[in-house]
Amino acid sequence: MGSSNISPTRIQLKNLTNKLIIARRGHKMLKDKNDEMIRLFTSLIKKTMTARKLVEKELNDILEQFVLSKGTMSNVEVYSTFLPVNYMINFDLESKMNMSFPKITQQTSKQELPYSYIDSSPQIDILSQKLQDFMPKIFELSTLEKSCQMLLKEIERTKRRVNALEFIMIPDLESNIKLIKFRLEENDRASRIRLIKYKDLVKNQG
Repeated sequence: MGSSNISPTRIQLKNLTNKLIIARRGHKMLKDKNDEMIRLFTSLIKKTMTARKLVEKELNDILEQFVLSKGTMSNVEVYSTFLPVNYMINFDLESKMNMSFPKITQQTSKQELPYSYIDSSPQIDILSQKLQDFMPKIFELSTLEKSCQMLLKEIERTKRRVNALEFIMIPDLESNIKLIKFRLEENDRASRIRLIKYKDLVKNQG
């Protein structure tokens, strides 16, 4: 909707025209970016769902193995397999679509097991190995889920900017440009009419 307070000058018309060009260019860039982010989000969601299913399956396997281990060893020995493994967690950033996404990895070093091979059962060996193999998958799932959350927020923010440009700023600029052109044309017609009347007046006086 055009503003009635806008100055109908050619300089103002030029300024608004330049703003409209920039707004349309920005709208296209943001819309293309948003479309690309949606494609990336769709891909990440699929990976996240796959990773979550794998984590849930392996967690069920660990719980089943935990129950089996408790039947062959004492609670202290079984729970000792849950003691922290000697590893370092690395927090990095991965750049995608001009955004920084978290990337969590781990570096595991060998250490002595918190239980004896001689006194342990095969079930607890399997449980210990499953727990060590399980941690990287948890980190991967956490990374994927956090990336999805961040990307979704950015998609929503970019979509609001696209809508603001498409439905508010660009229509307002177009309306104001149309209004200025109309008023300039009116002023030109009024000037021509005054000029004609002036010429007629001078001619009649002569």
